[in-house]
Amino acid sequence: MFIKSQGLRSVINMATGNIGATVVSAVAMIIFSRVLGPTQFGVFSVLFSLLLMLSKVGDAGINIAVQRYVAQNKSHLEDVQTYIRVGSTLKLAIAGALAVIGILAGAWMTKEVLHLSAAYELPVILIFVLSAGVIFYEYVNTVLQGVHAFTLSIVSNWIQSLVKLLVGGVVFITHTTSVLFLTLVYLLSPVLGSIVGFPRLPFSYFVPQWDWPVAKRLLTVTKWTGIAIIAATLADNLDVLLVQNMLNSYETGLYSAAVRIASVASLIAWSLGTVLNVRVASYRDRSHLHAYLKKAVLLALASFVGITALALVSIPAIKYTVGSEFLAASTPLNFLFLATAILTATSPFVALFYLFDKPAYFAYSGIIGTILLLGADLMMIPTFGLLGAAYARILSRLGVLIFTLVYARRSYREEYAQD
Repeated sequence: MFIKSQGLRSVINMATGNIGATVVSAVAMIIFSRVLGPTQFGVFSVLFSLLLMLSKVGDAGINIAVQRYVAQNKSHLEDVQTYIRVGSTLKLAIAGALAVIGILAGAWMTKEVLHLSAAYELPVILIFVLSAGVIFYEYVNTVLQGVHAFTLSIVSNWIQSLVKLLVGGVVFITHTTSVLFLTLVYLLSPVLGSIVGFPRLPFSYFVPQWDWPVAKRLLTVTKWTGIAIIAATLADNLDVLLVQNMLNSYETGLYSAAVRIASVASLIAWSLGTVLNVRVASYRDRSHLHAYLKKAVLLALASFVGITALALVSIPAIKYTVGSEFLAASTPLNFLFLATAILTATSPFVALFYLFDKPAYFAYSGIIGTILLLGADLMMIPTFGLLGAAYARILSRLGVLIFTLVYARRSYREEYAQD
């Protein structure tokens, strides 16, 4: 069976290519966790979560906005360059602000927010200052996709993943590393990946330029996307920081290892959503939508049952990946698989909002997920420990699923009110 749609083929290639690169990165992370051990891996996980959150603050929805206008103006190279350069200006301003915050408040952040010892003040400051490289890498990839240079985008992702795996191989052989060294690896490897884009997008495209009308158009789009991206990232990383704050680095390491293993299963949700979003957005006939909704229910149930069943292999999954030192994380991992199953079951219904043109959904769902996670973590971690963090993630994902179904039903009625 051949896929006739060029757009769908591109989406599938992007999904499979990026999943492969993500798996390579996951393998590298597993190697690092085995060498570091639970306590040091807990510290690194806190720093890694901080990096992920700062990178999304640096995104702030600008990536999607630039990608949209670049795609719309791809036949007008001068306009394309203007949008990219204005986007670069906005990103440079955010990255500069983060660097200043890190330099001025790094010591306070290390002790009071992250609950780490003063020995980790330097890695924290470096993350604030050098997160600009990660922000730039993600921006280059977004623009490459906007000009339909999908192959280069995939190669860029693979390069930064392979650098981590190569370092992981050296670390595995020497069995020695440090939190500071790994922090630098994760800050600098994306910069190497971004260089791949320069043959298609010369570096001059990213030299800052200011054009207020263009900036205003970009900022209008970021109204919802920025909130959605930042909120979703908080929902995926906030619990790691809260475990560190309320428990200790050893337990943070156990929980983070379980989260990383469960996140591999979440790739199913990501790839499923990537393909479905494109398919559903193209529907114009109501009968096609009704047929899809029937399939969506079955798909959600099948994916939920399939991922939940992974709990049967949680112990060997830990033993043969991160190592026997992390076996105490097996029970939290079972519940995290359940949370991932709920996330995957939500994906077929999230695709509906690409058809209904409801960008506010992504902001609302991100905010709801973050608030539920924060509230549940604060109540449950002190009582149930690591299991409390896992319970909180389940409640957060379940709340988003319920909101998605309710909002989808309401949007459907609005869309077809005239029929």
